[in-house]
Amino acid sequence: HRIAGSGDARSLSDLLSAVELRGRSWCYSDLGDQAGFSVPPSEAVLFHAALHGSAPLACASGAAVPLGQGDIAMVV
Repeated sequence: HRIAGSGDARSLSDLLSAVELRGRSWCYSDLGDQAGFSVPPSEAVLFHAALHGSAPLACASGAAVPLGQGDIAMVV
């Protein structure tokens, strides 16, 4: 995986090993074609993963990042 803004390729494991986690909560959502949810702004780092199918991840800017099966996004 290539980490945006870095000059070298790293794996997700390498990235996560450098992250200090202080808390956690989980939310599993099984959404249909027209369903969705939103998360209020906070200082938390969020991870979103598409386990099956695909979904757009909407950004505050209005842009959407497509997530396909097996994709993970970290939102800071």
